Amino acid sequence: LEVEIGGTTAGTQHDRLVVTGTATLGGRLDAPLINGYAPQIGDTITFLTAASVAGAFEVYNFPNPLPDPDNVAQRLVYTATDARIDFLAPIPIDFVSLDANAELKNPLDFRENGVPAIPDSVNILNISNNRMPGQSQTVSVVAPTSPAAINAAHRLTVADEADPIVLSVNNTSLSNTTTTTVGANGAIELVGDSVLSSRVVEVAGGGRLSGEGAVFGDVVVGAVGAGGAVFEAGVAGVGQLEVDGDVTVGAGGVLPFDITGDNSGGNHDSLEIGGDFSVQGLVQFDLSAAAPGDVVVGQGYVIATVDGAPTLDLAMVDVIGRDDIYFQIEAEPVFAPSNAQSFAEGVLAASQSPDRFDVIAYPRWMGDATLDDVVDDRDAEALAAVLINGEISEYTLSDGYVAQANFKDAFDFFTEGAPQVLVGGRLMTQRLVDVDDIGFFLRRMAADQGMSLAQAGAVFEQAYQTALLQASVPEPTAALLAATLAPTASSRLRRRRTAA
Repeated sequence: LEVEIGGTTAGTQHDRLVVTGTATLGGRLDAPLINGYAPQIGDTITFLTAASVAGAFEVYNFPNPLPDPDNVAQRLVYTATDARIDFLAPIPIDFVSLDANAELKNPLDFRENGVPAIPDSVNILNISNNRMPGQSQTVSVVAPTSPAAINAAHRLTVADEADPIVLSVNNTSLSNTTTTTVGANGAIELVGDSVLSSRVVEVAGGGRLSGEGAVFGDVVVGAVGAGGAVFEAGVAGVGQLEVDGDVTVGAGGVLPFDITGDNSGGNHDSLEIGGDFSVQGLVQFDLSAAAPGDVVVGQGYVIATVDGAPTLDLAMVDVIGRDDIYFQIEAEPVFAPSNAQSFAEGVLAASQSPDRFDVIAYPRWMGDATLDDVVDDRDAEALAAVLINGEISEYTLSDGYVAQANFKDAFDFFTEGAPQVLVGGRLMTQRLVDVDDIGFFLRRMAADQGMSLAQAGAVFEQAYQTALLQASVPEPTAALLAATLAPTASSRLRRRRTAA
């Protein structure tokens, strides 16, 4: 149910639902403020009247900020015949439990003005570890004993200066009417079909937000604080997490994905994002739980669907548990990394279409034609030579080294749309090194050498000129040279190739 609030007068300044019978409530209440309304302490919005009221909203969400959240809070109140929002002064509440496992609904674990209390939507709640140094602590959020006793806070912070503190939401909902902050040594875990509602969830350095279920609101990861800020689908294994707002992973953010098997379904983490998705931090893939034969070259995974605009400017990517493969972008348009470590460390993800992020597995040795375990200017020279003369089986570099690798294996990154040929009675994809492979190679070299994509392009341009001097065939066409110097344009993956 959405109730727009632009003032205290029903019907003209705020919505009101009038039910002549019984109003049976559940689901989610959205209450956006409109027309510049700034609630004052004592304001009351009666948005529902009925002959009788049964049940209560499971989640409530205030999608735009209160003008004065430090001094005004909201509380949802039910009577036998109506439902209303009261605006009150926020009240700090202290978390005092010394137990390893505490509960949000246990009044003995909290004190409000020195009196045992249960947190609600007017409380400013800071949860930190109260145990002895070196010990962890968990606060569990469980389903309320009565529908009206919703799990809530006005503003929530989960963090500690030294020791781990976890807020675990277990198959229920938690509604924070303003912001949620997960700071250093803090974590919020959404277990099972859980919901976290908050206008903004900010995961600062050293904090973690992970789980399944849904987040109603925006998520900002790694914008502040030292150390990696983690945002992950799943808690203790593969999971799927939905966010109905924007997700922004800053330079200090970490976006891990577990891959435990092949891509037949249910074997990898995934995100469903209702707003925009921007990634600048580390994308990390953990293949430790997958058998070697489960993740093979050419296999792809859809790691996220995005309703809004996807933007990738990755600082770094990593793969854990396998040292023989990395993942290549399959995307249009091509999104290039801003930092060169991406392929050296393992995986690079990008948007394949406006609403999908895919990764495709490739052998880690691709690009290394000189077989020296690095991808550098010598390999760039070999690739240039193959582009000039696709028939060569070996090439003598300008430094005298004779490269005799299978150049198609080393450089044919992109095979989509390649011609089919009959080999030994079987129809097979023709291997071809051409301009479509340049962009892939440049990102691979940039990652290996710690350089930007533009720097890799300059290295390749020089290597191309060197290979021209070594070549005994006419200079290639201007179109090929132009494609060589414009790697992102030459790597558009939806264009079909020819064997010309």
